[in-house]
Amino acid sequence: MQPLNFLRAVCRLLIDKQKHQERQLAQTVPSWGKGAE
Repeated sequence: MQPLNFLRAVCRLLIDKQKHQERQLAQTVPSWGKGAE
């Protein structure tokens, strides 16, 4: 495996992970907002 391809794969994994976390946050935040009110 070439270093460049490896770096690309790692970057893609990190980006997917971040998107997944953001999606989970987006789902939980509205419930917090309702609880605060």
